[in-house]
Amino acid sequence: MYRVTPAGELDVTYDFTYLGPEIHAREIGLRFGVPPWTDTLTWERRGDWTAYPSDHIGRNYGIARAHSGISSGVPPVNAYSEDDSAMGTNDFRSTKRNIKHASLTSSGGSGLYIESNGEQHLRVSAESDRIAVYLNDWFGGRPSNNPDAGTWTVNYGEGRAVRPHDQLKGMMRMHLLDGRHMPQ
Repeated sequence: MYRVTPAGELDVTYDFTYLGPEIHAREIGLRFGVPPWTDTLTWERRGDWTAYPSDHIGRNYGIARAHSGISSGVPPVNAYSEDDSAMGTNDFRSTKRNIKHASLTSSGGSGLYIESNGEQHLRVSAESDRIAVYLNDWFGGRPSNNPDAGTWTVNYGEGRAVRPHDQLKGMMRMHLLDGRHMPQ
């Protein structure tokens, strides 16, 4: 269900019963695209620690551009966060777990602002004609609860089993930005 307000707010709610065969999902949530010129990601998240190095891809808040403009080399001369690919830098395309809010904006400040409750996870990826946005209510790259698996699951582990008749639901709230101000 979609709800759009005259103030430029958009609420999207999904709630459905899965009817396909059992699958193992690595992410469960919403995926949508925004224009490729909204290539600056800003975020604040609820992190596992209070402090991270300033260029750490898991830091609690930050700004990342889709592409660093730094030529790739062997060995790399830039920080890991700035390593670039067609999908964007490591900093831009890494999952931001437990976001409070995030925005994707153009150089002029227009774009979108996503509100969250600190329990959703955001991942973005540059594509040839858009920036893909994944707002996930479940993300499989969390620390493992299995003591035999080590601290982190490898390559998302097996993923989450989604079985026939499982109910999948979530919500997204975002605001359109006109480049003049952020939502209150």
